[in-house]
Amino acid sequence: CANAWWWHSEFDTLDKGDKEILALDTKVSLGAVMELCNADVLPIDHVATGREVHDFVQGLAEGVGSHVDLAPALAETRRFLGAAERLEAAKAGARGAEARKVNDVLMRLSRVLNPVSYSQAGRFQHDPAEWSPIMRATSTYAMGGLARAAALPAMAGQHEYGFLRAQVVRERNRLVTALREATRLVEA
Repeated sequence: CANAWWWHSEFDTLDKGDKEILALDTKVSLGAVMELCNADVLPIDHVATGREVHDFVQGLAEGVGSHVDLAPALAETRRFLGAAERLEAAKAGARGAEARKVNDVLMRLSRVLNPVSYSQAGRFQHDPAEWSPIMRATSTYAMGGLARAAALPAMAGQHEYGFLRAQVVRERNRLVTALREATRLVEA
């Protein structure tokens, strides 16, 4: 719908749907499900995830300077990247019970990393559909809560600065905690 005015509203009715697009979406989804169901080892690349998180945090740190300390998050992304690279190497030869163990870790990692990367509300609340940056064509779609730190330099001296900084510190801590848990999962 290209983010039409009626998207996710009471006016988003069946007459707005295109049956051919829905059929194509269903075929694509079924193809992905079939590939996942038939894979010995799931094609989930947490090294790429770790690099994406690291690059995002590093760029953000350069932009916010001393307004918020992102060094703990950078340190944890590096630790996680090392663990993810070891897991990726273990995937190559995994078969049978070992493959099932690797798949379990891959899925558990996804459950730890996806909420912190793609949710503002967290694991047990629903983000509003209108928030979705990918639907709003914003510059980033990952770590929406932490991304707010980019506004800190321009807000210095304003009364809202302290509130935003406190929220960003909480988001940094949320990311650090998730990365530590993810690293422990791989190491275990």
